[in-house]
Amino acid sequence: MVLDRVSIDQLLAQARIRAQVARDAEVAVLVGRVAEAQASLDAASSDLAAAAALEATTASITLDRERVVASYRRQLGGIAADAYMRVGTDRDDVLSRLRVSTGGSDPGYVDAQQTRVYADHAVVATRADLSRAERERDSAVAEERAAERTVEERRGVVGTRTRVVEDLRRAESELRSRPLDAEVEANVVSLFDATGPTILGTSLVTAEDLAAFARANGRAHPSVDVEALAAHFIDEGAAEGVRADLAWVQSVLETGWFSFTGSMVEPGDHNYAGIGACDSCSRGFIFATPQLGARAQIQLLRTYADATATAATLARPPASRAPERVYVRGCCATWMALAGVWATNRQYGVKILTIYDQLLQFAADRRAAAPPSAAPPPEPVP
Repeated sequence: MVLDRVSIDQLLAQARIRAQVARDAEVAVLVGRVAEAQASLDAASSDLAAAAALEATTASITLDRERVVASYRRQLGGIAADAYMRVGTDRDDVLSRLRVSTGGSDPGYVDAQQTRVYADHAVVATRADLSRAERERDSAVAEERAAERTVEERRGVVGTRTRVVEDLRRAESELRSRPLDAEVEANVVSLFDATGPTILGTSLVTAEDLAAFARANGRAHPSVDVEALAAHFIDEGAAEGVRADLAWVQSVLETGWFSFTGSMVEPGDHNYAGIGACDSCSRGFIFATPQLGARAQIQLLRTYADATATAATLARPPASRAPERVYVRGCCATWMALAGVWATNRQYGVKILTIYDQLLQFAADRRAAAPPSAAPPPEPVP
């Protein structure tokens, strides 16, 4: 595979198509789940409405039966009051009996006795009606309480299903709005195989392009001479047969455009690819000069790509560990293969190639904007 901007663009375009298809499939699944959840919510809402209607009916029945009970109680009170008004108190009744027993004449006593009999019959009948009404009222209260519990249970179901619908709709919205870059990084791995893009090869751009690209996109640390460092990368890459422009992009990714912000290594370490830095390490390797830092990175890339590399076969003396002492020697012929080896990030190679695509576009635009060079003067005619 030829590693140029056109091929990278084609690979990334294919990755985006795959990512879009995959996302559309995920969205379709979520849409189906939202529809199912909404139907379930609608059914629960219908059940809740029916339960609420039943609760209202039972409450109305309970109120009516409470009124009947209250009516019978008023009747009892009225009978007692009427009897009291007609016959007086118990003491008056005793006095009337005494008068009759002594031969006195008291027509009111006879009326009182009759009134008491009638009142007693009315009380018995009304109390029976009251007892029946209270049983009916209690039954209505029990039905109302049961209806209230049903309403509460169905409210809980509606609440739960509402949250499910909201969560699914939120997930659908987030999925639809999520940039495709993440999906591209997750799927582009399948587009690359052992044939390329390779670590070994020739740089397609110049040191001036590399430096201008870094200056245009980042804020390099003041101590980093970007132009001189770019020249070191081109020189060391040519010596070892490593694509220096891609190694430069790797350093851009590792150092945050040579700002070293949040990095485990410091600008003075001259370590431009996080060599020796790891999750459990306190600091990466330190190199004496920028050139040695560039050389160590290029030589390590050569070691990763070439299983036969040794200290003796390197073009220059090792700036760090000799290739034969690197246990992963020959592990990675391509930049994609560095994922999980040079860095734990599974999209490490994709990130490098994505920035590299930007570099190639930048270099092409830069050259197109440059004024044409003056034609050489004609050779003198002898």
